[in-house]
Amino acid sequence: MIDIVIPIKKEKNIYWELLPRAIESVLNQTYTDFRLIVQVYEYDVAEGRNKALLGSNGEYCLTLDADDWLEPTFLEECLKVDADIVATGAYLSDRIFHPGQGSFRDNNQILNCSLFKRKVWEKYQFNEELGGYEDWDWNLRAIENGFIIKAIDIPLVNISDVPNSRNKGSIRRHNELKEKICS
Repeated sequence: MIDIVIPIKKEKNIYWELLPRAIESVLNQTYTDFRLIVQVYEYDVAEGRNKALLGSNGEYCLTLDADDWLEPTFLEECLKVDADIVATGAYLSDRIFHPGQGSFRDNNQILNCSLFKRKVWEKYQFNEELGGYEDWDWNLRAIENGFIIKAIDIPLVNISDVPNSRNKGSIRRHNELKEKICS
């Protein structure tokens, strides 16, 4: 069983308009043994992820942002890989993202949408204090503590380019966030 979490901020915004596309992409998966959890959160996406996962019990978990969507074989392909965390390539607005290219300490090499074993989250929850790049922080802590991350270099997730997104804010704060994560 896979618990798929889509966190969405309580206040109405463009993400509520994009949420149906994310949900539809989950419902159209070729692998169907999953539970979909849409979690409304108050302050930070890490809070939404943690709250939803706290109430879940699947062996595997996946977090999907409300503005992003999966290719139909995402779950099926990820389950073929023997690892604690499985990342994939992604379609970005201007290019294809290839995971795992370079050092994890230098840059985030895995996007937020990865399949992971519940035991990883039980050991390391998403950092609600960081205010950005919590996926990078989480992946780095997992690697440094012996969890295995493998990547499928096929784009199986689509990442939206929403104006004024939290991700763009994190990119603007890259050096500050990197210092917090890598110190």
